[in-house]
Amino acid sequence: MRWSEPQANSFLEPLHSPWDGNLIKEFALWGYTESFHSILCDFDETWNLDVAFRGLGIDPRSTARGGSNQCFVVQHGSRTSPMILQRYYVGGREYRVTSATSVIGINQSAGMIFFINIKSPGKAAESYWGYKPRNEELPALRAQSDYAWGFWVRMHNAGAVKNINALWSTKVINKSTRQILAMAFQTYKPQPGTPKVDSPQLWPGTDFDISTVEGQAILGESSL
Repeated sequence: MRWSEPQANSFLEPLHSPWDGNLIKEFALWGYTESFHSILCDFDETWNLDVAFRGLGIDPRSTARGGSNQCFVVQHGSRTSPMILQRYYVGGREYRVTSATSVIGINQSAGMIFFINIKSPGKAAESYWGYKPRNEELPALRAQSDYAWGFWVRMHNAGAVKNINALWSTKVINKSTRQILAMAFQTYKPQPGTPKVDSPQLWPGTDFDISTVEGQAILGESSL
């Protein structure tokens, strides 16, 4: 941690999440359904990232193929009936499902969390309902970081955050993040002896130090 809590609170609110544990009951309460297998956690066959994974000493295969990458797929709603008709109730209040879907992978042995295919309830509801929803219309459990923590706890009994070594984002398609990345490549200063590039490169790619403006902008992009 680089800043004290008061300093960090000026950038991120809330700083502390109210959600903890494996979140199995909480997902069910707030209208979600879960599944646990997806080809999206096969980082070699689906994403062609086997060179990068093997360079880091990580098995690129999903658990379905005997590897170490466990997929968690969570959908707001279910496929048992038309989602437009689905409702759920919390605290006596009726809510509509949003059709949001997230695919998050966990590699417990390597300490990796993979944000693979992400569509938040807010963004999903906006396109599905046809208007920008108010926060009180959305499920209280809706932050991708909370999803990931719940899945990490399931794979790692102690749930220790110190054992998380890296967060990955494997599918960056939203406009704001792509704009930030494009600007970062224009303005960053490469390490001595390293050529400057103007776009994402093949493995081992390009490093942006977290102490730089570019690194902080990428880290702070909420859609990443």
